[in-house]
Amino acid sequence: MEQLHNRAERRLLASNRYNGVPLGYSPQETADRLNSSKSTIYRLLAAQKLRAVKRGASTLITSDSIEEYEASLPPFESRATTETADAA
Repeated sequence: MEQLHNRAERRLLASNRYNGVPLGYSPQETADRLNSSKSTIYRLLAAQKLRAVKRGASTLITSDSIEEYEASLPPFESRATTETADAA
């Protein structure tokens, strides 16, 4: 049953494409993309760090808001880089 639901979501998103990019992703797909949980995605929505739209009963998180959120994350700094900079 879950697999059928995912196929239906994929068809829905496939029909909502702009230049080959989906206009939105389901909360689960967003969680997979951001390597987090669905609960975290709903917390980010509540904190207005992600934007979503409704299409019927489906919630779609906009591609733009996902990209903006990813761009707002701090860059990774390796401890090795910090340690070698301190030693110099």
